[in-house]
Amino acid sequence: MVKYMIPFKLHLHAMLTDKLKGNVSYVTPTLHTMFGIPTPENTFPHHPTFAASAGTDEAHAEAVVVGKSLALIGWDMISNDQLFTTVHQQWRDEIERDD
Repeated sequence: MVKYMIPFKLHLHAMLTDKLKGNVSYVTPTLHTMFGIPTPENTFPHHPTFAASAGTDEAHAEAVVVGKSLALIGWDMISNDQLFTTVHQQWRDEIERDD
């Protein structure tokens, strides 16, 4: 995000999850975004401690940064034809490779 001068944090721990997009990604390019929020040790999604952590100002600040970043990515995709064409072709190549 250097282009937009938005500082971001590197989270050293990532949790992988199933992509809950269904078959949409076979019809159009999709983006599955995840981001971390501060939580107590051994806290996982769908648990009351995670829900409590999600309601904090710190979690909200993380969500705002991610939301702004996604908006800027979206803007780039609709305002830069070359970028859109490149991304769409890469997506098509992946779909064909998976078949």
